[in-house]
Amino acid sequence: MTETEINIAIAEKCGLKELCDCEHSSPSLSMCDVCRGRLRPNYCRNLNVMHEAETTLNQFERDTFLDYLEDDAEQYDEDERWHVCNANARQRAEAFLKTVGGWKS
Repeated sequence: MTETEINIAIAEKCGLKELCDCEHSSPSLSMCDVCRGRLRPNYCRNLNVMHEAETTLNQFERDTFLDYLEDDAEQYDEDERWHVCNANARQRAEAFLKTVGGWKS
């Protein structure tokens, strides 16, 4: 999935309906400067908004989310606990969507 697809999917899972996906947006912006005020959180690059999304998970989903992050550690040959603590926003976004059934290959 592209960053835009991931950001839109997570925003929808979190109940955000006002999304800006215009040609003026750039991946580094958390809000479109041209459209002003139409929120499009950048879950792939912003740990703060990714943290907000993670708080929507219930206990069962949290365990599944952690399992996905631990599985991701294997491809980097890292200690699972270290990887979970230091996963970047993109890694967390992918694990989140896999947890809530929104990931598309």
